[in-house]
Parts: sequence; C-alpha cells; structure tokens
Amino acid sequence: MSFDFQYAYLVGVLLFLPFWLACLWYRKDLRREILIVSLVFGIIAWSTEPLFLRDYWQPLYWKSLSFTWNGSLHQLGSLEDFLYGFFKGGIAAAIYEVIFGQHYTKRHIRTHHWLLLLIPFFGIGIPLFIAPIFLFGANSLYAALISCFFCILIYLFFRRDLFLDAFVSGILVGLISFCVLLVFSVLFRGIFDVWWQLDSLSGHFIAGIPIEEFLESFAIGALLGPFYEFFAGLSFAHKSKH
Repeated sequence: MSFDFQYAYLVGVLLFLPFWLACLWYRKDLRREILIVSLVFGIIAWSTEPLFLRDYWQPLYWKSLSFTWNGSLHQLGSLEDFLYGFFKGGIAAAIYEVIFGQHYTKRHIRTHHWLLLLIPFFGIGIPLFIAPIFLFGANSLYAALISCFFCILIYLFFRRDLFLDAFVSGILVGLISFCVLLVFSVLFRGIFDVWWQLDSLSGHFIAGIPIEEFLESFAIGALLGPFYEFFAGLSFAHKSKH
C-alpha cells in the first residue's frame, strides 16, 4: 500500500518526532541543549532549502512561502523544512549523551567568548556552502557536506576531545535516518524516483535510498553532536573503572 505524496514530506518529518521526544523525556537535563540546537538548525534548514530545490530534490509542501519576482515564482523554506531541522537537530545534539549516558563535568577552559568562536565557524561554513554552488556548479548536497566537514575540523582544532562525540553522533543519526527512510519508502513507494533529482547524484543506493541521504545524516550528526558542548565550553565526565 502506498499513500498520496501531497503530505509525504510532513509525514516523513514527523517520523523523527518520536526519537526527538524520547531524547527530551529521557534526559531532562539536556532539554536546554536540545531546544537550542533544534531551533538553530530549524532556522538553518528553512533558510537554506531554496538552494537544495535547485538540484537535489523537488518535494511537495503542505505549508510553504514563495514570492514572485519578474514574473517568476521563487520558493522559500516551508514548515516541513523547519520541522525537519528542528527534530533532526535536537536528536543530533543529544543522541550521544542519551545512548552512552554521558554527563557534563565542567566547563572547558578557554580564553575567548563563545560569540567570537561563531565568527570563524559561520565565516568559513557559509562561504564553503555557497561558493561551490555558484562558482563551480557543485550540487547543493555535496557543497553542504564540504561545509559541514570543515566546520567539524574547527571543532577538532580547538577541542580534540570532541572527536568521539562528533563521530558517534554521526553514526547514530545515520542509523536513525535509515530506519525513518525505510518506513518512509514503504509508505510512499517510488517517491525517491519522483522527488529526488537522481541524475544529479551519485547513483548509489542503500535499500533503495540514495546514499546521499545517509551522508547528509552523518554530517548533520557529526556537526551538531558537539555543537552545544563546543560553544558552551562543556566537557564530559570521565567514567571511573571499577
């Protein structure tokens, strides 16, 4: 059985909701972190979606914004885009701590205010996302992966102790996305052939799902897993061995 694609994006986004709620419920001490990262990535997902519409996919929306300029319709982000970033960002922020029971022990000693760290972070990340698209014609998804990779390197340059958080968060978000996308593909059969611009992608699939979806999920997990710890200057407690 397959359902109409009209609300497929919204349904697909809501499949992440149980994982987000589980993180929020199970680790009440992380609610601030989850909500902050959810909001930040929700806004990022909403604001960058028009770039992905150019060459990655063309979904149907339930609620979206658009405007007409010089007789052409220009699509902005949608409610679904914001919710996608909101839920997935919150999951990525906390899943490592939830699964492995990690807790913060102290603030990391640093000499600069966190706002100063935002300058190189976004100063590098934004141009590395936009420049490959408009200067070299790179696919928006691959440009996003490049940007995420270099932003993760910024974490590791200042905080090598965050490597495990980044790597494991990437793996876990990838696994969660795999489960969600499997259900999504069963509910909406053939949707990857209809919505995704497969001619612009690598042509590699896992269980019928474009491999780019898993690369994106790993990148989001690795980027947002240590996001709050990095900017708040937090370190994990070392578990004692008995």
